[in-house]
Amino acid sequence: MPQVQQIIGKILADNGYEKVRFAEDHSGVIDILRQRETDVTMLDFKMATENTFALLDDILLDRHLYRHPILLLGNKAPIGLIDDAMRLGARDYLNKPFTPYLLMVRLEKILFGAPPKVIKRTAKAGTESAHLGEEVEALPAPHIASQQALAKKLFLDGHKLLKQNYPEKALKKLAAAARVNTLFPEAYKALAEVFRSQGDLARSAQFLSKAAETHAWLGQNDKAKEAFTLSCKVDPACPNPFKTVADHMTGHMIQREVARAYEQALKLTPKDPSVRVALSRSYMESGDKDKAAETLAPIAGKGEIPEDMQHVIMQVRRNDTNGAGRRRQRFSMDGIGPYSGEERRRAKRIPLAEYSARLPHRDDSFQVFDVCALGISFKHGGESFEIGQKLSFDLLTLDGPRAKKVKAVVRRLTPLVVGCELVGLNNKQRDAFTKFLPKQED
Repeated sequence: MPQVQQIIGKILADNGYEKVRFAEDHSGVIDILRQRETDVTMLDFKMATENTFALLDDILLDRHLYRHPILLLGNKAPIGLIDDAMRLGARDYLNKPFTPYLLMVRLEKILFGAPPKVIKRTAKAGTESAHLGEEVEALPAPHIASQQALAKKLFLDGHKLLKQNYPEKALKKLAAAARVNTLFPEAYKALAEVFRSQGDLARSAQFLSKAAETHAWLGQNDKAKEAFTLSCKVDPACPNPFKTVADHMTGHMIQREVARAYEQALKLTPKDPSVRVALSRSYMESGDKDKAAETLAPIAGKGEIPEDMQHVIMQVRRNDTNGAGRRRQRFSMDGIGPYSGEERRRAKRIPLAEYSARLPHRDDSFQVFDVCALGISFKHGGESFEIGQKLSFDLLTLDGPRAKKVKAVVRRLTPLVVGCELVGLNNKQRDAFTKFLPKQED
């Protein structure tokens, strides 16, 4: 669309890209590419996928263009089609609308990042041998390599000036290196060193954070963690680089890629509730409710889960392999430890809860998760619960007996279970309930 072309052209021009060509159809794209002056193509996803990937075939089966990098721009395209396009040779995918920053990061990762291995296809899409070509390295164009060499030279000159104690001159060289290649973490680290030598610790921490973020964009996870650790020594409140990257990717990249970035963020700062919430959202969007609830487990009940995510902690997916007619397994608990009183009861309840969640149940709308002397923990039909809420439900133990219409009060909430105090049990109900309590051995 002409309007989208104008927007992208403005973004590229603002970032120093002077030679930008546009095409509105299949033949226009091919005509431009066969002039062999193009370093990267940003291709509308619908144009790339129509007629069984005919345009991708025309580009990537050409003996001169098979290494040519293609960045696909779509609007919530089907994941299966995206996967097919990537297997056929497209380099990356970005959802519209996107921010200028995200577009430039993904574009320059293609241009200046480590050259990936690509498949040199010899067969068209849709054929059995479409993905069975030779694996070759995607070498950058000569002038892209010269830009990389220029950025490296500017960096080395700046680093030398810094060692010679010329911080102002070093600053100019290093800033120029970062402008030539925005994904140049070493340049940002050197800039941080310049500001540290001048006593400006705040700016130093900012550039260390930028270096960590750039490493994360490039998939250099260990280096990102190292730079983050250094920045935290200067500024304990510095942002988690993987979360920064994932936040930028949310809504624009394939959801599993976003989840992987948040998983790295959680490994880096496991006590950060905002990371857990963001990762849980990512799991929910990809349909994995179990992982979403498990991720929120450590912060449940601490007031750190946003209101719109409260329902997640009560969503547990039934194991589809649990058949109603399957024989129940024997449950034994080992290693309870030298507990007494309430601690021993809790040590018994927790493994029982995990075990019972995997068992089949006679009532499809009711699952028992946790049984103790004064309460039963359960999840009923996807409802949400609050502390102090009064309930009435059928008491159901794992061996089958029920005591109808038991009253209870919610006393405990966790990601997977609700803890209730039972009210008004008669002796028969209490006997039916307590006889199933786990013994120490079995």
